[in-house]
Amino acid sequence: MEKEYFCVVILFIGLCHGVSEAIECTERGRFPNDESADCRGYTMCLLGGLTNFTQYKLMCPMGSVYSHLEKQCTNATNYKCYPNFNCTSVGNFEDPESTDCSSYVACIEGLGTIGTPRVVGCPSNTLFNPTVGVCVNDTEFTCVTPKLTVVEKPPSGEASEKPSNAVNTNLPISIMYFIILLLFTLN
Repeated sequence: MEKEYFCVVILFIGLCHGVSEAIECTERGRFPNDESADCRGYTMCLLGGLTNFTQYKLMCPMGSVYSHLEKQCTNATNYKCYPNFNCTSVGNFEDPESTDCSSYVACIEGLGTIGTPRVVGCPSNTLFNPTVGVCVNDTEFTCVTPKLTVVEKPPSGEASEKPSNAVNTNLPISIMYFIILLLFTLN
């Protein structure tokens, strides 16, 4: 009889380790968290009674990240952390590093905050359409990336004729983006 009580105590201690009353959880499920800078962290929220939740802060194994789409750990090849992207709202946005619309940046909702952005690769034969914010069949959308000609400054004293779509690379980045958008709209 003494062994049975001992097993119950060990089981209870094991279940309570790493568990806390959920301050952030308002529903059951798995949610990304920023406990780890490499997007491996997630929180599992479980109903811990009639009205309260219990939360488990967990980590995906090395070489994987927590996918907000699949709600589980996934291989980090087509789904990567992108902490340098500034998310101001939840949604899917153009990947500034993609030249072929094959990926997008997902600004995801964590528990009460916008989590670290992720770069998500589109499935094969699809392209990211920023108008609708999802990957669509490549027959339904044509990816257009602006092609710019960068012209070197001539040596001082020399004049040069610049093509109409040339960009002055000495301008601040915000002005350059405006010029790119303007050139893209005019073509």
